[in-house]
Amino acid sequence: MPLAPGVGRPGVKYKLYYWPAIQGRGEFIRLALEDAGAAYEDVLRGPRGFSSQEKLLKNRSMSQIPFAPPFLVAGKEINLLGGAPSYADLSLFQMVAGLRYAFPVAFGRLEKRHPRIVGVHARAGARARLAAYLASPRRIPFNREGIFRCYPELDLPRKKSEKT
Repeated sequence: MPLAPGVGRPGVKYKLYYWPAIQGRGEFIRLALEDAGAAYEDVLRGPRGFSSQEKLLKNRSMSQIPFAPPFLVAGKEINLLGGAPSYADLSLFQMVAGLRYAFPVAFGRLEKRHPRIVGVHARAGARARLAAYLASPRRIPFNREGIFRCYPELDLPRKKSEKT
C-alpha cells in the first residue's frame, strides 16, 4: 500500500505493522498518524505484507525488537502534548466510534448522559485530516474480527420509541 498523504516530519518515514483486515489496536495509531498529517505505510496491507513483518522481527541488529503488533517504526516518536488535540482525544474518538458500532442501543442511551465525551468525539472526527481519513479506503470498516464486534443479541433491546 502506498504511503498515506500528509506532511509528517521531514526525513522521517513511518511504517505501521498491524493486521491488514481489522482496526484493532492499530487503529489508535492510524488515527494519530492521520491527524498529525504524517506520511506512513500500513505495511501489512501492502504487497510484501507479512513477509516484511517477519523480516523485521528476525532483525537482531535492532536496538529493541517489537514484542507484538501493533508497532511503529520511525525516526523518532510522535509527541502529542499541550493544548492541541492529543492521542487521548483520538483514543476517545475511537472508543466512542467502536462502542456505537458494537452496542448501538446501549451506547446510544449512555451517550445522552455524557455530552462532553460525545463532544470530544465530534470535534476529533471533524478535524480535516481525520475526516479525510475516515472517508477514505484506508479506514478499515468495523467488522466481527476486530476489538469492537457487533452482536445484536448482546446489546439492549430497542424500545418502540427508538429509531433503528
